[in-house]
Amino acid sequence: MSFRIDFTDEHIAYAHALAKHIRQVSCELALKEESVIAGGSYDHHQDFVGVLGEIALSRFLKTPFVPNICTFKRPDVLGNQSRATDAFRGGCMPLRPGDNPDHPYVLTTLDLEMRRGFVKGWIWGYEAMIDDNWYEGEAMARRLTPGKPAWLIEQHQLHGLDTLP
Repeated sequence: MSFRIDFTDEHIAYAHALAKHIRQVSCELALKEESVIAGGSYDHHQDFVGVLGEIALSRFLKTPFVPNICTFKRPDVLGNQSRATDAFRGGCMPLRPGDNPDHPYVLTTLDLEMRRGFVKGWIWGYEAMIDDNWYEGEAMARRLTPGKPAWLIEQHQLHGLDTLP
């Protein structure tokens, strides 16, 4: 069972502004030169979706949203890693090499046309990082978009939100 989050105009505007700020600071610190999904060119949409996912997870956990700027690979919200994706992409959750296997990862799918998100479930990194979930090359392009290899987790593989640590 998923948890629905409706976004206001303020949430959308804030997420766009914060995504731009994160990109600016990341570039100034030479931390993030390319998008892992966009195949090497910057994709503002990816950062925007990430921020909205963190806002949704914060609202689900009933905790104030605190932006994470240049804290790559650290937990996003109350010890949890947030992963968000556009619902139209099938709603699978990517984990990438370098992600911490000991963290819980929470998936939120976003329907931006309807201005809402759905917190879907969670999985431990070590449960997700198995050979059966590994995609690269053409297989990756068919499942998500062209980009760097990743473990892709289907929603049916997620634990229910009532068991989130």
